[in-house]
Amino acid sequence: MKVRVKFFGILKADTGEETLEMNIGDTGDTVSVVLKEIEARFSQLEPRMDTLAFAVNNEFVDVDYALSDGDELALLPPVSGGSGKMSRITEAPLNLDALIAETEDHPSGALIVFAGVVRNHNDGQAVDGITYEADVPLAEKVLAGIESEALSKFSVRHCRIQHRIGETKLGETSVIIVVRSPHRAGAYEASRYAIEELKRRAPIWKKEHYVGGASRYLEGTPLQKGSTT
Repeated sequence: MKVRVKFFGILKADTGEETLEMNIGDTGDTVSVVLKEIEARFSQLEPRMDTLAFAVNNEFVDVDYALSDGDELALLPPVSGGSGKMSRITEAPLNLDALIAETEDHPSGALIVFAGVVRNHNDGQAVDGITYEADVPLAEKVLAGIESEALSKFSVRHCRIQHRIGETKLGETSVIIVVRSPHRAGAYEASRYAIEELKRRAPIWKKEHYVGGASRYLEGTPLQKGSTT
């Protein structure tokens, strides 16, 4: 059975690999079989194995998931913190005006916008840029799910999230969340929920670049699969 393994974020830096074609046992062998082989090939990953999440063909799975020939297995390290709509993940500069136009809604009297921008410092080091990386198909699904959850949990009519990938410079916007609601309380709550869940669950990683030329992937927190309630 042949499986294609994808590495993201710090795993890619540690192994020097982006994708790896692996011949393992028989159809029905689980993700755990591949993990044992990966750990045997890349002993430097051993300290990270307990922190990983996994996706097969762009769906989250557990280690006991049975694989089939030709499956694509994504190894997802801790994260750094459709239907006519614009993509949620994009390499282009984010466009707030376009998101506001897309969510225009006269019954909504509250409009909350959250924007995250690249700052010039972190952990006592001078930062001069960040490169964001994502498992794009899976990240699109996760962000769409968070939008839907915000609509169902709070009294809001619209929630739209966009996150940038690729190289970003100081002061550039990396994420925008637009929420519309008849009243401000629900809009505030939904906006806070969306950014916190994005940081917990979206397979997006960031590599900080420092003044002087050094760079590193941030360790982040292990991916969570679902909502908090």
